[in-house]
Amino acid sequence: MEKLYFEGTEDIPEIDFNAETGNLLLEGRTIPEDTGYFYQPVLDWLNNYKTTITAGKLTVLQLKFEYFNTNIKLFLDILSILETIDNYIVYWTARGTVTGIDWLETTADQLDEWGCLYHELITGEKPIMIC
Repeated sequence: MEKLYFEGTEDIPEIDFNAETGNLLLEGRTIPEDTGYFYQPVLDWLNNYKTTITAGKLTVLQLKFEYFNTNIKLFLDILSILETIDNYIVYWTARGTVTGIDWLETTADQLDEWGCLYHELITGEKPIMIC
């Protein structure tokens, strides 16, 4: 399966999806003029990816947004596709890293309100991943 790559600009994030490694990255600013049009190749790629992934393969989606002004439904669609792959889903957010405020309960409430399925939620400093 081919890699999906778009170089980021001031308005769109870098997209670097690699099926071979299972590493999926969205990084930068996300304020595209037409979000549906811009993100459709991402949804198509993920739908294809889920049909080719082998059991036990680790998929890591990193959403590293510097600025986010895109319909949250679009990202729920992305996450919903990944949920069908039988992944162990961990959300990590840097909320509270600078202020020291504990955002765990608020973030969990938001994810639940949005219908996100997950196994683990981490706030604060980036966790150490051992694979």
